[in-house]
Amino acid sequence: MNTYRFKKPYYERLINMPLRNLGYYLAGFVDGEGCFSVSFSYHQTARHGFFVNPIFQVYQHPNHREILEVFQWVFKTGKIRRKSPTNNGLVYCVDGNRNIIEKVVPFFEKFPLAVKANDFSKFKKITNLILEKKHHTKEGMIEIINIAYTMNAQGKQRARPKSDLIKIVENNQTLQKPPETTR
Repeated sequence: MNTYRFKKPYYERLINMPLRNLGYYLAGFVDGEGCFSVSFSYHQTARHGFFVNPIFQVYQHPNHREILEVFQWVFKTGKIRRKSPTNNGLVYCVDGNRNIIEKVVPFFEKFPLAVKANDFSKFKKITNLILEKKHHTKEGMIEIINIAYTMNAQGKQRARPKSDLIKIVENNQTLQKPPETTR
């Protein structure tokens, strides 16, 4: 029996509906408000100077935080936080390859996406390459970068151009820490 209690009764109805219905509802929600992405984060001890981190996110206005709590309840992992210091929107985030492989990927294999199916397919490919430790090799890392930069409108919101990351990997350099921003 479900012991989780939401403040708004319609969220209670969601978690009490058959899993199949809830799964398709959440997949549809992700098609509109979700994102599959891969970040490349500076770290001086990483093999290529940066870590590769697959991330699954769902966005929502703070008035409807409970739908993000439903995702957290279903996946049994992830965090809910503010989107940014200047944006009150909320984001439910699951990162870490293990959580992605064990929780997120099987869910969306069972409840396929429509709009974001292509990004999910690429996301899954990258997580499998990481699982196979291909990111430890020059060729594997370049493959991951190339795939990641075809996701989400060809990576238009990325801080670094794809060519910079590929040069770093090809020349056995390390990614330089980005300059600190001042306010």
